[in-house]
Amino acid sequence: MLLSVFFRKSPAIYGRHIRRMAGVLLLCLLAPGPGRAQDSLLLVWQHAELHDTVRLKAIQKLIWKKMFNTPDTARLYAGEELAFARQRQLPLYEAKALYNIAAIHYQKGEFKQAYDFFQQSLHIRERLGDQMGQAAVLDALGLITRALGNQLKALDFHFKALEINSRLRDSTGIAGNLNNLANIYLEQKKYEAALDYYHQSLNCYDPERDKAQLPHLYNNIANVYSATGAFEQALAWFEKSIALNRAFDDRVGLSFNYTGLGKMFVAQGDRARAETYLRKSIELHRELGDQNGLAAAWHYMGELARDQSAFGDALRYCRRSLQMAREIGALSLQFDNCACLYETYKKINRPAEALFWHEQTQLLADSLNLEEARRELARLGWEKELLADSLKRAVQTQQMQEAHRRELTRKNQVVNIALGAGGLVLALSLLLWGRVLFFQKRATELQLRTEQLEKQHLISQIDLLRTQVNPHFLFNSLSILSSLVRVDPELSERFIDRLARSYRYILEHREEPLVPLRVELAFVQSYVFLLKIRFEHKFDVQIDLPDHFPETYAIAPLTLQLLLENAVKHNRMSVREPLVVHINATGDQLTVRNRMQRRNTPADSTGVGLQNIINRYALLTDRPVTAGAHGDHFIVNIPLIKLPDA
Repeated sequence: MLLSVFFRKSPAIYGRHIRRMAGVLLLCLLAPGPGRAQDSLLLVWQHAELHDTVRLKAIQKLIWKKMFNTPDTARLYAGEELAFARQRQLPLYEAKALYNIAAIHYQKGEFKQAYDFFQQSLHIRERLGDQMGQAAVLDALGLITRALGNQLKALDFHFKALEINSRLRDSTGIAGNLNNLANIYLEQKKYEAALDYYHQSLNCYDPERDKAQLPHLYNNIANVYSATGAFEQALAWFEKSIALNRAFDDRVGLSFNYTGLGKMFVAQGDRARAETYLRKSIELHRELGDQNGLAAAWHYMGELARDQSAFGDALRYCRRSLQMAREIGALSLQFDNCACLYETYKKINRPAEALFWHEQTQLLADSLNLEEARRELARLGWEKELLADSLKRAVQTQQMQEAHRRELTRKNQVVNIALGAGGLVLALSLLLWGRVLFFQKRATELQLRTEQLEKQHLISQIDLLRTQVNPHFLFNSLSILSSLVRVDPELSERFIDRLARSYRYILEHREEPLVPLRVELAFVQSYVFLLKIRFEHKFDVQIDLPDHFPETYAIAPLTLQLLLENAVKHNRMSVREPLVVHINATGDQLTVRNRMQRRNTPADSTGVGLQNIINRYALLTDRPVTAGAHGDHFIVNIPLIKLPDA
């Protein structure tokens, strides 16, 4: 069973991360501190003569102590924190307050509200350059989108957070990101991938500094081994988790250790050990008041008794679990218990009771399907709202561009008026005619050059937008994907990943004048992967660059993609005569060449793509882009621009 958990860190990074961990009960890790400690934090917050940051740190800690047992009180304090931070113009604490409010909504299952507040926090952190905070929010957004059923989007958020934490070398943050990725693969029953990410997460933790977090991860790994039938390995990891949980007196962790062990021994048919551990689990869940965990443990006891032909015990345990599941509204667990009762009555040849519980099972199956449909409708409605927000932002961007064009027109009018006035002064100043004529000529040249560059910049941006998302390429990719899904699911999954990376690159870097060469090359690898799926052995790209080039130089985004697209568009290709594009370095410029294999029916060419590249580089450097045929090859030379810190 996977439970949502907000993971508390050390005071220095208090409230930084939100984690969903497998097999960890929320109550133990985030149980409120002593009432006296909470009262003292409240007194600090209410002490108006203390420094603002001292008061804000106190309310921050108080909110997280209240969040999981009295969320409404925590929401009230978070609202006070937000108003105070805005009044005192403290944007970092404004972002933290928004994060706290979002976390409270998440805890209460109000995912839409949580998503909105997390986004507000993210925008402020991006403006402040708070990368550590950005990673925490992105990780939280991954948890929300996962809860709403969009696992692909959740993976995207977690990978973005992982990229930032890797850049910051935050091993604890990286470990949390990897754990969240593992949980997604575990839900999909992709056990090998889940186990790989769990072990990567484990390698990021410091055995001494992060010892308190290790038993939960050990338990996750044990559950994966148990699910795959590797019981000896599962037992070893369970024992490691139990040893640490006992050392920390973590009864919640122990309750889930015992449940996992009991479930594993049920699968092995070892009734004695299964019953021993399940009873230990029941005792701890009862002490902790965890009705959900207690109902699950009784259900496993019922399944064990049924499989061992102890039918009286099976009926008693499953009825007890069913009653508790009904009290807490756990539909899935109700379904499992009704199925257990049906199977038990069928085995003891009592058809009337078996039929009754079979009908109950069918009713619950319908309820579960209805609940799933409601969640899906809620998710679709949420995504519709996000799309509307995106369209609104697009309209605002268009309005800003229109305002910019109007400003350019106004500037041209001002320049024309100035030139007219200059002509009048020139006519009246006969003695200074020659000097004024010289300055007029220079002013005219500068004006023409400025207008030319501005027009080139606007044309370049428009052309770039036209070429960023080629509809034919998208339609071809979706058509290929439709075929792949039927014949090769694993390859289709890789295809989706590369397609998502390509379009994410386009969206993230479309307005940037330059990107590091290594970033463009990473995008090209995904783009080439998609082309090679389409053309198979008829197309290839060979890249041969010095090791230091990708980290030393920058390039205009989508330059290489446009050149590869042109090569595919204008040249024929076959297995016997494949189209090979070579990318290498000549001095401080990038050379892209391919053998000219003209199509029998030439493709329509507007020349927009290549001219787009030439115009963009005219704004970036005095070194020109050269392109043309040399012998039987078509060669394009792109000037590279050195990165500032290289």
